[in-house]
Amino acid sequence: VGETVGFKQISHDEVDIGIWYPSSSPVNRDRLGPFDVAYADEGTPLAGYFPVVVMSHGLMGRFRNHHLTAAALVRGGYVVVAPTHAHDQLVFDNEILKAMEHRIHDLDQALSLLFDDPHLGEIVRSSPINGVGYSLGSATMLLAIGGVVDLDRLEAHCQADGDKDVNFCSKVRAPWYVELFGWLMPDDKAPRRFGPSNKALDGTIALIAPMGQAIDFAAIGVNNGKIGIFAFEDDAEVPVAFHAEVLRKHLAPTASTYKEYANTHHYAFIAPFPKWLTDKEDIPVAKDPPGFDRGAFLTQINQDIVTFFTR
Repeated sequence: VGETVGFKQISHDEVDIGIWYPSSSPVNRDRLGPFDVAYADEGTPLAGYFPVVVMSHGLMGRFRNHHLTAAALVRGGYVVVAPTHAHDQLVFDNEILKAMEHRIHDLDQALSLLFDDPHLGEIVRSSPINGVGYSLGSATMLLAIGGVVDLDRLEAHCQADGDKDVNFCSKVRAPWYVELFGWLMPDDKAPRRFGPSNKALDGTIALIAPMGQAIDFAAIGVNNGKIGIFAFEDDAEVPVAFHAEVLRKHLAPTASTYKEYANTHHYAFIAPFPKWLTDKEDIPVAKDPPGFDRGAFLTQINQDIVTFFTR
């Protein structure tokens, strides 16, 4: 759809937001952070009435990490909006699930700025609002469609299987010194369940390398949309057996699609970093096992995501 991928970046109340959209303008931007791109920066929106996809990155990520997926969705006929959840960096790992409200707020703010934009607001549909979430972003999506964080479920899982789900439980479990000296900081009155007061999204949702623990699924709903689960076989951060499979079990079969990618690691969903940067800096999320072609994998999964949304 359209001649080019238009792009606009907005900063508002400490939230950086990227918007990708079909444009009729020529390409005039070749870099987004460290990534090579071909965008019509602030380009004229293509005439039309396009559905919206909002994206939510993983813990400590940035919206630009998923620029390839955003561009693929634009070519499939969507407008994509994505905030950087900057307040992730202000939250201790073990408190991240208790601080999810900042992520829901970011989604709401990104959507409001898109709809209020004098040019882009005229080409987007207000409903349904679709979503793509990566890792912790998948939990963000589940809360945005009615899910609730349940700390009792989380603790039960990490007590029973924390030795097999080590990376996840180490990030959400209180460290040993809090448990040892917990009597100094009584938490008996702290809420054990929490979620947003409104459903920010009501359309089709794609969950990539998803987090499937600690969520109460009872109130989740997508109206006439679908839920897609895209799991990575070699995911050490959120192992399939304890996360993607849990989602597959609890989400209604009629509303969900499940696909698992063989020999794929957790951070494969992030766009490849350029060699000039990885030669200078040690970036753990940029590293792939020998023989893994991240660019080829992203081409495949992005095509699968677009097909999932458009079919």
